[in-house]
Amino acid sequence: MSIKVVGGNLLPRTDVSTMSGHVFIHAPVPGKWFKTDTRDVTTDIIAVEQVTDENKNSVLGKAGWGTLGAVALGPVGMLAGLLLGGKSKEICFACKLSTGESFLASGSVSDFQTFAGAYQANLASGVSELNTMEAEADQVVAKLDSDIDVVASMKKIGELRDANLITPEEFDAKKKELMARI
Repeated sequence: MSIKVVGGNLLPRTDVSTMSGHVFIHAPVPGKWFKTDTRDVTTDIIAVEQVTDENKNSVLGKAGWGTLGAVALGPVGMLAGLLLGGKSKEICFACKLSTGESFLASGSVSDFQTFAGAYQANLASGVSELNTMEAEADQVVAKLDSDIDVVASMKKIGELRDANLITPEEFDAKKKELMARI
């Protein structure tokens, strides 16, 4: 089912849909009429929140959409129409993607549940992803420390060579050994 995009930073004429537990963005290809690029963004969802009369200012403010709320949603009467009250089967929600894209949309309850489920799954997997990122950061820091040691050692052997305490051949051999560590 297609979701009505009310605002955000998606390209004009971009459609959003859900199918089989996945979220898809169908964006026009710039410069190509009638051509769209469809992407599965299910694993890119980093935030999703239902917009209600009670939390609209908070949600729109967090997303930096204070103006969007005033322009796209119009007066409270229109917002109430968009939020569609308690008897409706549609929900207004805000979504943010890791790609930097964000949008405000209106869709069915099942569409919203697809977004919320994807967000929860991404949140759960993010813990192990964060641990992986921390481990990679530790490796980078260790490499930088090692590189700093190499630079200090290079300076030291240069000083020893300049003071004629080691021969140019010894300097070259040690330099090659140090460079191999980088």
